[in-house]
Amino acid sequence: MKHTAAMPKILLFEDNYELSEMFFFVLASHNLAIATASVKTAFLEQVKCNRPDLILIDVKLGDFDGRDVCKELKENIETASLPVILMSANPQLLESYKDYKADDYIEKPFSITALLTKINYLLEIGSMA
Repeated sequence: MKHTAAMPKILLFEDNYELSEMFFFVLASHNLAIATASVKTAFLEQVKCNRPDLILIDVKLGDFDGRDVCKELKENIETASLPVILMSANPQLLESYKDYKADDYIEKPFSITALLTKINYLLEIGSMA
């Protein structure tokens, strides 16, 4: 990957605490800096203040749909270029990922290798832009 000395920053929007913890430890162990948010206001603040290199969004987030959050980001000129991966245990919810302008998706449960492959691919594309 062509990145500066700083570790790539990943922002995870996930309302399940245990999954957030798992993501934190797995991604940190692969030299990725990870921040997490479990509510939309905190998530949007992280996007604005910390400008992540990649965003992971769970589709089912309490009372709202993570796909809509993704679409909001992609339709905003300031955040449109941020790569977004949608995640869900329901494959039917992921079929329309392109309608929400996500860059990729991953079905839960997933292998760590598959997740890292998708993350690294999108980070590499972003570093070439």
